[in-house]
Amino acid sequence: MTTQHTPGPWNVTGLYVREQDGGLVASINDLWHDQKTPKAEMAANARLIAAAPELLAALEDTKLWLESDDAGDKVVVAKINAAIARATGAAQ
Repeated sequence: MTTQHTPGPWNVTGLYVREQDGGLVASINDLWHDQKTPKAEMAANARLIAAAPELLAALEDTKLWLESDDAGDKVVVAKINAAIARATGAAQ
């Protein structure tokens, strides 16, 4: 895989998504909607964005897994579960 995005993992700090060295990846704000988006929703959006590198990796592994003969790889399933948990806020 050739990564064209900022390498992960990414972390959430308030409403900011940052790379490991603290560089800004994304800022979640509601300037376009006159502050009508609830903070909890914006925090959930930040978690989902921060989980993007793991989600991409899990999907790439799943594709390889599905193309292989040894379907049932517990490592791939664990990666998928971890990525989903991170995106939904279950892994904090």
